[in-house]
Order: sequence, then C-alpha cells, then structure tokens
Amino acid sequence: MKDVDKHMSSILKCAKKSGCVLILDFDGTLAPIVSHHRKASMSSRLRTVLRVLGERYPVAIVSGRSLEDIQKRVRIPGISYAGSHGLEFLMAPSRTPISVPIPHRTMHIFRLAKRKLANLAMRYPQIRPEDKGMSYALHYRRLAKAEGMEFVREANAKIAAYAHTHSIRIINDLSTFDIMPNSVSTKGQCALEMFRILREHSDTMPIYIGDSLTDEDAFRALADGITIRVGKSASSAARYYFKTRSRVDEFLRSLATEKI
Repeated sequence: MKDVDKHMSSILKCAKKSGCVLILDFDGTLAPIVSHHRKASMSSRLRTVLRVLGERYPVAIVSGRSLEDIQKRVRIPGISYAGSHGLEFLMAPSRTPISVPIPHRTMHIFRLAKRKLANLAMRYPQIRPEDKGMSYALHYRRLAKAEGMEFVREANAKIAAYAHTHSIRIINDLSTFDIMPNSVSTKGQCALEMFRILREHSDTMPIYIGDSLTDEDAFRALADGITIRVGKSASSAARYYFKTRSRVDEFLRSLATEKI
C-alpha cells in the first residue's frame, strides 16, 4: 500500500484530467467511529465540502447503514446513496429508492436468524442492537475483549445452521456483528455498478475510500481505479492508505479546491 500523502499531487491531477466518480463509505471514513452508532455524524464543514464536490463530480455514499439512515446523516441532495451494504440504493437524480430482490425463502431464513440473535443480545445489556430492515447488527464495542470474543462465538453458533444454507451473510468487523440476506449484490458489486452508471466518459476513474472489512469487496471490484483505505493494512486490496481518518477530510478539501 502507498501513502496517499506522497501521491496526492498525481491523484489530483488525474482526477482533474479524466474526471472521477467519488464513492465514499460513511462510518470511519466521513464520520469518526463512536461508542454508539446513533451518535455518528460528520462535520458541517465536511458536508459543505461534499456539496461542492457534488457540483463537480458524481458522488455516491455506500454504507452498511439503512438507506434511510444514511440519507438523514449525510443530508446532501443530488448525490447517490446505497445502504445495507448495497442491498438498497438511490441513484441521482431519481428520488425512487430501489431494493435488490431477495428470494422469499432467503428472507424467511434471515428473519429467523435475526430473531435468534435478538434473543442472544438480551443476555448482554451492553450490546446495542440495530435493525436496519435489510440487515441486522449487534454492536458489542462496550464488551470487554474476552466477553466480546465469547459473544461472537455464541452468535456464530446460534445461526450456524442458517449460515450453512448460504442464505445469510455474516460480517464481523469493528466490534459489530452484522447479518444480511445473502445476495449476488455485495458492497463491491454495488460500488462497481454505481461507477458504471455515474461515470461521464470511458476514461473517468473511480475514487473509493473506506475503512473496514466490508470495503474490501469494493477495493477489489474497483482495482483499476484509486482505492484508499483509512489505516494501513498489509492484507488490504486497496492501493493507497490514509494514516488517520482526518486525512480523508484534508484530501476531499484538496479535491474540492483543485482548479478544473
């Protein structure tokens, strides 16, 4: 992985020359990771920067949050959004949200697994459940390390039979145990499709920024573009990395003020 700060000039020049589609994760990328998922927010200054970028380039926000939730937190009209790791999305300039079709049996098994996890969470008062409609998350950041490991072991055991049928997908990352109906649409597939729809020319490049395991799908799907991870990781498929989340803000400000 390469440090973005050492290649900032060439990336900005490439965006200026060919144009770009900016695809961004939310939690840990635009907004700091916080102890309670409901308290996550990005700064008003960054929101202003994104509005400017939205007037220059196609911009899309891709999140594990529900589509409704991510729209309320970003609050920028005229850009595209995807929620639930790509299972629901809204493509600008349309105002009609679209959900990826999920087979009835798959949704039934997902609901059964969700019920099992909800019952398990009742034994852990520190866990914060989040029902996102198309996915279900248990935030266990407040558990001690050993207790968190025990919870994850129990959670996997509770829904092992459902996972074995390949009807649900499990993502355990950043102290969040997340399940969703299994689908051909991943965060990476969603990001790639959004890029193909939003790009203005054949040489337009994608710029994707994310921070977690769920973003690895997108890093691989957009491997020919500029993929940037928040935090260095030897196992990441991203080409570049930011040392800290605050560098994301600096990069976006530089992109917004670059003369076209």
